[in-house]
Amino acid sequence: MNTPNPFQPPSANFNEAAPSLPDASSGVPPSVVAILRETRPWLLLMLGLLVTGLALVGLAVLGLGVGSWFMPGARHSTMSLTVVLPFLVMMLIYVPPVVYLGRCASGIRRLQEGGGLPALEDALRNQKSFWRYLGVLILVLIALYALYAIVFVVMLARGS
Repeated sequence: MNTPNPFQPPSANFNEAAPSLPDASSGVPPSVVAILRETRPWLLLMLGLLVTGLALVGLAVLGLGVGSWFMPGARHSTMSLTVVLPFLVMMLIYVPPVVYLGRCASGIRRLQEGGGLPALEDALRNQKSFWRYLGVLILVLIALYALYAIVFVVMLARGS
């Protein structure tokens, strides 16, 4: 049995290679990291466009809301609400995609930096949430368009 001698000075072999540390991205093929690396700039572009759109809509809400108070003869409560409310709803609709795209892009960045499977799972989970949100939003819009079409047809039938 080879037991270390506590009275012997320590020794080190400098000719032997250092033990390799476990790779942080173990389990993630380099091709997957490369594909997601190529996807990240497009996510950041979409994220930038959405944030810019939100900022512009926010400025419109602020301008219309404040501007309606200074219009001569305007009824402040109803005019402000009818002008600003659709823009506020539109802003609320665009917030979740911004969050999901930002989280997905940061997950890809962590994967590139060696985050491994947890970073990959985080990026893919947020991408799945982004697409699920858009799918539900499109179904709701289709239902609203169908409702608008029915109302339009009924109004045309009553008008003629």
